[in-house]
Amino acid sequence: MDFTLDSPNNIHALDNSNIAEKLSYVGTALQSTRSTIGEGKALLGFGGSPWTLATYMVEGGSSKNFTKIKSLAYQSPLLFAELMKKISDAVIDLFKLKIQSGVDAIQIFDSWGNVCPGPDYWNLSLKWIKYIIDALPKDIPIILFAKGMSHHAKNLLKTGAKVLSVDWTVDMPKMRDSLLHPFAIQGNMDPVLLNTTPEIVRKEALKLLDQMTPYPGYIFNLGHGILPDAKIENVTTLLETVTRYKAPVHV
Repeated sequence: MDFTLDSPNNIHALDNSNIAEKLSYVGTALQSTRSTIGEGKALLGFGGSPWTLATYMVEGGSSKNFTKIKSLAYQSPLLFAELMKKISDAVIDLFKLKIQSGVDAIQIFDSWGNVCPGPDYWNLSLKWIKYIIDALPKDIPIILFAKGMSHHAKNLLKTGAKVLSVDWTVDMPKMRDSLLHPFAIQGNMDPVLLNTTPEIVRKEALKLLDQMTPYPGYIFNLGHGILPDAKIENVTTLLETVTRYKAPVHV
């Protein structure tokens, strides 16, 4: 960003045109990655949700209380809507570029969705995610990660997402059993475990895999992003544990 969105004029000046041209290097990188990994492995494209992106753009970075973005949303709803549509249209163009460049699925991160007041979560964030998903090709699976918002699972699914990615606070089998919609679920090992030991990582990964064996469509993943000080030997152990896992046979 060349400037923080700290005034109406800066929001009006925000230019979301020619996204595919401005971010052409992303498409080039994806095409190179696809060529390297071949067609046998899934390639994911990802991006932030409009709400999460807006928090950084309005606050000027991360925030403790998110006072500026919330004040904008409640005090100037038309200006907030203008900003959200600009961001949403840019994200749509970015995702279409990624799809054209060979990704198999799109993952949307609403990492700051949990700062939205519960009754307003749909209007502040989820309706814009739905707007994006509605504009994308129907044959591309959409994975939606909303940190700390698994209790909004029914509304998360109303966005059109086919996979819900959840954080490590969620009881995965219980959540999967509570929802009747046909969807896949992804997650949710605590990233902090990668700072411990290979033995602990293997034990916790196997426990989660065994729990989710009965559920078709389960995708193993961390419950949020990997931490900078994660140990390489733990990452290697996790990858080996997951890729070599064989579900127990029940007789």
